[in-house]
Amino acid sequence: MFEPKKEQKATNVKKKRKKPVMPSTRVKHIFEEAGYTTQFVERFVPHARRRYDFLGCGDVMAMCAGKPLVLIQTFTTQWNQHRNKIILGEEPAALEGLKLWLQCGKNNKFIFVGFHKRQIVRGQKRYKWFARYGRVKLTKKGNIKLIEVDTLEEAIK
Repeated sequence: MFEPKKEQKATNVKKKRKKPVMPSTRVKHIFEEAGYTTQFVERFVPHARRRYDFLGCGDVMAMCAGKPLVLIQTFTTQWNQHRNKIILGEEPAALEGLKLWLQCGKNNKFIFVGFHKRQIVRGQKRYKWFARYGRVKLTKKGNIKLIEVDTLEEAIK
């Protein structure tokens, strides 16, 4: 007689592709795991299709009770020249903003976090993102000094 239709499972379902994660989002998660409260301070202007950093040099701000206020500039290894432009003064507004940030608060910190991909096991296609940290200090003469460090704890000191 009449048989009802059986439910068929979809066989041609496409797997959803993982969306790329921005470096500032990775930094936000790293600092939140370390106990900080974080907030994005860069803004996107849709008409110009451009991102503007806080004081010309910061993407994320992190704060925690009893610890210094931290402004973080994030980038991938492809954008390494952006870090150099800020430190060498090729972007005057960014350099002035960085000096202002370091002078305003005695304990204010400025950290660079750069991400690069590396293979987990040689010969495989699996990659993992690794972070490199750099801390910026203001010298007595008013110049900026970059100190490369290995861990987040050393960068915040």
